[in-house]
Order: sequence, then C-alpha cells, then structure tokens
Amino acid sequence: MKAKIERKKVLWGASVTRVPAAPIVELYGMMGLDFVWIDMEHSDFSFRDLSALTCAARSVGISPLVRIAENDPKRIMKSLECGADGLVIPDVRNAEEAGKIVQAAKFFPLGMRGLAGSDIKSRYGLVDLKTYMAQTNNQTLLVAQIEHKDAVQQAEKIASIDGIDLLFVGRMDLSQSFGQPGQMTHPLVDEATVKVAAACKNQGKGVALAVGSPEDAKKAISLGARFLVIASEMSLMRARLQEVLSKYREASGNEA
Repeated sequence: MKAKIERKKVLWGASVTRVPAAPIVELYGMMGLDFVWIDMEHSDFSFRDLSALTCAARSVGISPLVRIAENDPKRIMKSLECGADGLVIPDVRNAEEAGKIVQAAKFFPLGMRGLAGSDIKSRYGLVDLKTYMAQTNNQTLLVAQIEHKDAVQQAEKIASIDGIDLLFVGRMDLSQSFGQPGQMTHPLVDEATVKVAAACKNQGKGVALAVGSPEDAKKAISLGARFLVIASEMSLMRARLQEVLSKYREASGNEA
C-alpha cells in the first residue's frame, strides 16, 4: 500500500464498520478495491474479529487498514500483530502525539514497538528477525486523523513527523469541532481541509479523505488526495436496498 501511494496512484477503499464478516472483505477485494478500512473505533469488533478480517483481506490481495480506538501503544501493537498493513489513529492533535504513534508502531531504530517476532508478518517466526523488523518498518502505513480545529492549526507540524505517511481529514468530527455538526461541506470545514492538504504537500506527505460522490472525489483529488474511502458496508446495503425496494414497490403498484 505504501508503494502505491509513493507512485502517486489513487487508492480506493471501503470500510467495515458494523458487520465483521470475511465475505464482505473478500468481495471488496474481488471488486477491485485497493484497501479495506476496518473500524475498531466505532464498532464492537474484537481482536479475534480483526484477525479474521485481515486474513480475508490477504486472501484476495486487498490491504487491511485498521482505525484503532485510541492512540495507545498496546492497541497499536496488537492491531499490527493481527495483520494490519497500516493504522489510522483518531483525533491526533499535535506533533507530540504523532511522534508517539511512530514510537509505538515502528521497531528499533525508528521506534520501540513491542517485539515478539511471531505474528503473521513474520510468517509466525519463519522470517529472520532483522529482516522482519526492517520490512515491517518500511511497509507499515501510519495515518494521523485530523478531527479537531486545533489539529488543523498543527497540521504541518504533525505532517513533518518522520513515519507519519498520511493525514486523514475526518470531516464529520471536524464539523462538530467548528460548531457545525454534520455539515461536512460548511465553509469552515472546506477551509480546514484545504489547509491540511497544503500542509501535507509542503511536507511531502499524502492527504486522505472519505468521499460521498464522484464529484466529491474529483474535488478531493484536485486537493492532492490519493487515498479515498468511498463507502461502508452499511451505506452500500442501505443504498442498494432503497433502490431495489423502490423498484419492487413501483412494479407492484404500491409505492408506500
């Protein structure tokens, strides 16, 4: 996933937010998505669920990205040991917090992540330890989520931290921070998004966004976004069911 980002390729993904089912992840991969966003912040998923979902992702060649519940070293370590290719850390407010992410997620000499050497990325101990550490340090994607107006002001310092690859603008919480809850296209939110994107460009880092339409995606890409979340399993089911049910009701003469 990091290699694709470095080639300036646009990566498309969808999230799993409520239903920890392997077939959903497998279908995402079969349909050609680049990554699955596994949400451990707003769900009741367990680490056992997470291991099953990352296994499903590997089976179809899609990268598992995990949004953890909080910036906690043990959660970071365990999520990576469950097979995550990268992590999204919510509500990062400043460079100090970003630095702690890197320390917890990277092995020596880049950080001090807990070392066991027996997870899936080491092929359960079959890979030479030094090789495993170097490969994991190089391949693990770290995404700091910008969700508060204070973090917008610190965006360039956050993006400057070595080891942070992307800043993800969480426009829902950001709108609430500005006193405009749910208004993700409010001028204050738009202005903040542009500011974060500029900070990323200045620091040679990527910006990521969740988008709700092709037009929204075009706008995000024009800002430099190359990492886009386009849907969740719930939004996909909701939209398709609404469409199908409406057609059946129309066909039956009952549109109520």
